[in-house]
Amino acid sequence: MLLVWLPLYTASACGEGVGPPPPVAIVVVAPESATINVNQQVTLIATTLDANRQPLMGRSVFWASEQPTVASVDSQGLVTGLGTGAAIVTANSEGRVGTARVNVRDPLETLVQKLKMLHWIAYAPTNFDPENRVFPETESIRSDL
Repeated sequence: MLLVWLPLYTASACGEGVGPPPPVAIVVVAPESATINVNQQVTLIATTLDANRQPLMGRSVFWASEQPTVASVDSQGLVTGLGTGAAIVTANSEGRVGTARVNVRDPLETLVQKLKMLHWIAYAPTNFDPENRVFPETESIRSDL
């Protein structure tokens, strides 16, 4: 067994067919966009690729949020919604940058909007044309919509 292992070790130690690892050419972040509520989290994944779009393993990735009051991101790509708005999250590896957009909503505001819509649907007249906002028999336009 030692005789088989030694020639393989010697060949690889001499560097035959082995060159420096290719540099990172592209950083892809997935998902490209996400929507979360305040205090919710989403995990982003960064994939490093060489110039031939082949995956590169074991490369360091540094995460940052360009809007840290809207969303924070940790060293593993875990994004936390902090305030309403949109945040661009970047993943940097060897000077190459990939981005994702994270929209952060206020869950209470979203709930209120849904309740308003449900209320309107429940109490809307059956002869109301929502696309034109007109009652057919009177051709009057509702101003409270």
